[in-house]
Order: sequence, then structure tokens, then C-alpha cells
Amino acid sequence: MPPDGVGDGRWFIAMFLGAAALVALLFFGFIAVALAVSDPAAPAAATTVDLTLSEFAIEGNFNAPPRPVTFNVSNGGTMVHDIVVTGLGKTAPINAGGTDTLVLPKLAPGTYEIFCDLPGHNASGMVTTLKVAYPAS
Repeated sequence: MPPDGVGDGRWFIAMFLGAAALVALLFFGFIAVALAVSDPAAPAAATTVDLTLSEFAIEGNFNAPPRPVTFNVSNGGTMVHDIVVTGLGKTAPINAGGTDTLVLPKLAPGTYEIFCDLPGHNASGMVTTLKVAYPAS
């Protein structure tokens, strides 16, 4: 029922247009959120891999999904160490008790060799393989 004094249908038209505007706003808002969530061009979140170096080992999780990878490297040994990811990057030499970070761009599925390139360290066992793969579904 329209308010008193409004008898020519303008009240009904105003209510209808207001409701239509609200429905359109909600509809397009949901569409915008859905597109933002499923945007394949959006950058993938980085995976963090914690590595610990010692004489003469590299310990940590050596599995990652295909996305950017951040290595948090700590030297738990008594000697200077570093890590190299073949063809992609390396840390600075890390003193005993020290840390460094190595950030790599999105890695494609495959395997990547990680090693310490200080003289004799690789040959003494400071070498491993990072496996990059999509999670099993």
C-alpha cells in the first residue's frame, strides 16, 4: 500500500527500480568476486622450504608444488656453507649459526639439484634433489 497522498503509481515504480538496482548490484558483485578468486593470471603464492645445513648434509623438505619457492636456509654446522639451485640461484656463504634466504620464481614441474658449492662439500654429501610436482589428487 503506498503512503498517503501517493496514488499515481510513482511509489510502486520507485520501489521496483530500487529492488532491481539492489539485485543487479549483488549479482555483479558476486561475478566480480568469482573472477578475482579464479583469475589464472593472479600470481601463485610462494612455497616456503626450510633447509638446515651441517657437516656434510642438507636437511629439509625436498618437495614443492610448481610455484615460486622461498628457501629459508640456516647453517647448523660449524663451517661456512651455502646452497646452489643449479641454473637458478645461490645464497651467499653462510657462517656457522647464520641464515640466508633464496627466492626463486615459479618452478616448473621437474627435479632441481641443490648443493653446497664450497670446495669438497658437494663431494662429501652436501647434495640433494628438490622435486617439484602438482599435489596428488
